[in-house]
Amino acid sequence: MMLPGKLTIGFLQEDNPQKFYFRVRPLVIQEEGNYCQAENAKQDFAEDGFIRIVPDKNELSHFKMRMRTLGRYCAIDLRRHMQGVDNADMGVTNHTAWMQCSVPERGKDIYQLLDYVVHSSNKFKKDKFMGLHGLPLLSFGYKILPHAASEEIVKIGYSNPLMSMSNIGVLEVDKLALEGHEPVDGFMSGAVKYKPFVLLTATTMRNVITLSMCVRGNEEDEKVVENFFDLMEKNIDLLIAK
Repeated sequence: MMLPGKLTIGFLQEDNPQKFYFRVRPLVIQEEGNYCQAENAKQDFAEDGFIRIVPDKNELSHFKMRMRTLGRYCAIDLRRHMQGVDNADMGVTNHTAWMQCSVPERGKDIYQLLDYVVHSSNKFKKDKFMGLHGLPLLSFGYKILPHAASEEIVKIGYSNPLMSMSNIGVLEVDKLALEGHEPVDGFMSGAVKYKPFVLLTATTMRNVITLSMCVRGNEEDEKVVENFFDLMEKNIDLLIAK
C-alpha cells in the first residue's frame, strides 16, 4: 500500500516524546476519487499497523509542534438521540468531586489494605458536603488572587495523588438508546493522565463493571499498566475465594 500524495485519515500517536517520534495508522485512504478502508494495515505495515514518522534535521525545531497540531478531538452531541429528552441541555452530564484516601502503608495483604481504606474514607463520608468544599474555594482563590499565587496556594492545600479512582457509575441502557436500539455493551473512559499520575475509572452497564485506565506513555508504561491489572485481578480472586 503506497501512501505518498494520497489524502489519508488515521490515528496519530506520539509514542516517544523524548525522541520526537510519532506514528500513524491509516484508516481511510483516498483512491481515485473514492475513499477506501485500510483493512490490512497490520499486515501492510510492520509497526503493528502503524507507520513511523521521524523528522529530518532541518525540521527538528518545529516538528513536534507541527505534528501535535494534526491531532484534535471532535466532540459530537449524541443526546438528541436519547429517548425522552426534549431539552438539548438535558441528558448525561459530568458531575465531578474528589476525596483523598490516605493509607499509612500498603498492608501485608488486601484485607489489611481495605481496612486502611475504610478507616480513611469513613471520615469523609460523615460530611454531608463531601467533595464540594474545593469548588467554592477554587473559585474564591482564582478571583481575588493572581493566577501564579493561586497555583501555589492550591499546591499547599491539595496534594495530587499518584493514583486516583473515578467511579463514573451505572450507564443506563434505556437512556442511551439510539433510535430505540439499546447498547449491548459499553464503558466510559476517564481522563488521560501523564506520568507519573494514573486514573482508574469504573463504569457499569448491564450489571457488568468495566475498569479502564488511559495513560500517555510508551511500551514500557504499557507493561506497568498491564501488571497493575494482573495484580488487581489476583487480589479480586483472593477476595472472592474467601
